[in-house]
Amino acid sequence: MITNRKKLIQAIEASGKFRDKGNAITPMLQMIKIDPEKGEVIATDLEAYAVSYFKAEDFTRGAPPVSSDLEPMLKKMTKAELVEEYSEIGGFIADTPKADMLDRIIKAKTPAPFIETFCCEPIQLRDLLKIENDEEIEIVLSDNKSSIAIGKNFSDMPAFDIEDFPDIPDVTGTMECLFSITKKQIGALTALKGDAYENRAHIVGAYFSGEKGRAVSTDIKRLNMITINNAVKHNPFIVSKKHLQLCAGLSKEKIDIHEINGMYLFTVDNDVDTAILARPLECEFPRYEDLVKKHDAKIVFTKEEIIPACQKAIQVMSNEFAGCICNFNGDLKMHIANPIKGTYKKVVPYKAHTEGINIELALNPQFLMDAIKNLKGDDVEISIREDSHVILTAPDDNKNVNIIMPMKI
Repeated sequence: MITNRKKLIQAIEASGKFRDKGNAITPMLQMIKIDPEKGEVIATDLEAYAVSYFKAEDFTRGAPPVSSDLEPMLKKMTKAELVEEYSEIGGFIADTPKADMLDRIIKAKTPAPFIETFCCEPIQLRDLLKIENDEEIEIVLSDNKSSIAIGKNFSDMPAFDIEDFPDIPDVTGTMECLFSITKKQIGALTALKGDAYENRAHIVGAYFSGEKGRAVSTDIKRLNMITINNAVKHNPFIVSKKHLQLCAGLSKEKIDIHEINGMYLFTVDNDVDTAILARPLECEFPRYEDLVKKHDAKIVFTKEEIIPACQKAIQVMSNEFAGCICNFNGDLKMHIANPIKGTYKKVVPYKAHTEGINIELALNPQFLMDAIKNLKGDDVEISIREDSHVILTAPDDNKNVNIIMPMKI
């Protein structure tokens, strides 16, 4: 197989992110599969299947087969005739021996060996490819299919039987594009990781409601809701935040999400046209509609005032001392104390507010900061109620909502 070296590296790195790196029970899930004929690099963790493409021209079977009478014909030609006839091969000089000319011409007209589909460890293959300098790279599979040789350096590494590699599910049928989602929107959903609740699918997954383009994510302590403007009405589904985050990391700008036979296809706008086929997570997402309704008490801050205050409070907080006392009464009085890092106090003025607010809550300043970053514009509106959750939005915006649960101190 001869292929573009840089394109192959890109495809390996893109698909390789979706393999199950730590699976000792099924080691094949740590591998990738390379199919030269289709121009595919495939990886899976059984919940999602990633395919990155080289495009057809990146794989070649070489030149047409050499005719059995080519060598006798070449031997009858003079050196001058050989130079004129095969000038495209180049490299001939006046004193080049005719035997060397014949060897070079025959080699150029001999097809590159075509490699069969194989499996291998992606990091090792990527690193061996990076050692090479040529734009085009040759990879040769051994006769017993147990190793591959790479490039001019003839570096070799193990190859594995593709029979043990999981097949991509057959999902042929009608495919419908549900919506396009931006990297920033995915970031708002995947920021709430919920790693401590890995067995609870509604926490490790992001919920797409199918109504009004709403997508929701939670980690128990927070909830983010975004609105995808171009979404068509569809059945609700939940997909892994981990897979969404990996897709966003590969994308230049956006990801298109399609539904096909009960699975979801993510197409990524990167240089190797990566596509991910993901299984939905089987669970019910908790009702959230009442949570996103704003409270009557509302306060507007400028980001210019509140962001530096949150940043300073974050510097003082720790896992044991994460609560920042926030007193809303005429202005926001912030106070956080840490016996190791010290104390921080700050008064943040309101830009606008509902009259008569006098509420004190303990909030995580990092959560406040994360929520503010998700909002467009120069201002942030905080909707509060005594002993209840805090709602952060841009003013007059009910479509993109960030909720923070208060802390107990």
